[in-house]
Amino acid sequence: MENETTDYSDEFYSSFMTAGSVLIDCDCGRTHVATDGLPYLEEEEIESIKKLKEKYPDKVIEWDCDSISWTWIQGKQIVFDCPCKIDKIFMNAILEHRTQIMDFFKRVNKIKQKQLEAETELLQSAIQENNK
Repeated sequence: MENETTDYSDEFYSSFMTAGSVLIDCDCGRTHVATDGLPYLEEEEIESIKKLKEKYPDKVIEWDCDSISWTWIQGKQIVFDCPCKIDKIFMNAILEHRTQIMDFFKRVNKIKQKQLEAETELLQSAIQENNK
């Protein structure tokens, strides 16, 4: 991207956030746990998390909050602010291609506008025919 220094993470998260969860896996294989939300989990889930953290400490990310924000993009479950930075990769790809994306939407909107006009014309014809 051309000398871009502004961080648009908050805007990206607000636009793409699907949900918040106490326990969520990122597509990279890391498990994220909102430690303030642990009372909402079953005892078996908490034990499973503890065992996973003991065995693979880099695979469990603990957050001091009650909910972790995540989304689906391109069939991938993405946790915002995961160390894998896949959220930033997608955000930067969108920013880098914003001109092409805007052009694409303009073209799609032209097609949709023509379809809407054709449907409106058919509907008006049907109404006129019905009123005869």
